[in-house]
Amino acid sequence: MTFPPAAGAVLAGGASRRMGRDKGLIEVGGRPLARIAVEALLGAGLDPVVVVGGTEAHGVALVADSSPGDGPLGAVLDALGASDAERTVILPCDVPWMDVAAVQGLLAADRQGVAAVTLASVEGVAAPPVGVWRRSAAAALAAAFAAGERSLRGALRGIEVTVVELGAAARDVDHPGDLVDAGTLSADVTTTRRPSGSASSTRDERTT
Repeated sequence: MTFPPAAGAVLAGGASRRMGRDKGLIEVGGRPLARIAVEALLGAGLDPVVVVGGTEAHGVALVADSSPGDGPLGAVLDALGASDAERTVILPCDVPWMDVAAVQGLLAADRQGVAAVTLASVEGVAAPPVGVWRRSAAAALAAAFAAGERSLRGALRGIEVTVVELGAAARDVDHPGDLVDAGTLSADVTTTRRPSGSASSTRDERTT
């Protein structure tokens, strides 16, 4: 069976307050975090792939964040509006363990069901915005945004969602200590890191 092509988007806006610097530009293994996400999408054959927000395009088109500082919901809408694809795989810019196989796994899970959104989970905890977002979800998301909703979880109420376990690939990094596992923490930085495998409890309220 042939499936229609999917697009990809990396959300790179947000203030990165807890990290203290632009997370998308932090290098892991010689690549900026945002570029890791971009290459996972490109490697899975998604077209087009865009970066929403931030200042660097990372080799693909850069789409302005229409609601900077207003949380990830507006950026998700910008991502869905960046192409006419039926499906868009959306990633934040701070998932250093994301790879092509994980993106392909998300797409495979989406193709097996009819849900408007297929979200990744980490150890059973949903990890939005990591997932496949269908165009059919856009109207309800836009209505929620217009009504003042800014949380992804809040906006997804009433929308059919499937959750698929993606494991470490969907883990994000919020604090400098989280970069220990990714091999990037400077020797002069000391901080408490989140336990390995745990998901961010606030990811849903931000873009990066």
